[in-house]
Amino acid sequence: MNLAKAGVLPVQVELVLISHLHADHFSDLIPFLFHQSWSLMGKTRTPLTILGPSGTREMIAGLRRTIPLLGEHVFPIEARDMDSGTFEYGAIRATPVPVSQPAG
Repeated sequence: MNLAKAGVLPVQVELVLISHLHADHFSDLIPFLFHQSWSLMGKTRTPLTILGPSGTREMIAGLRRTIPLLGEHVFPIEARDMDSGTFEYGAIRATPVPVSQPAG
């Protein structure tokens, strides 16, 4: 819904950055990917890169295995774990920094 409010079509999104693997930080991926499955139907789009902390790749693979249609994308998805180093994507440069989240 926030993409629509901002005037961004989901097929325009090429990169998703996930800060950490708490459900409130990645759960919107489920309807986002579901929308892609239905809206593309026989069409293609640029690859989608999903970048996050260690475990991101397995989390995305798990979603695609367990939720109908999420595993049937007609476009490539590259999920990558990144705990160190720097990732560059066009004008975007991301460097993970460990932080602690307050309990509670």
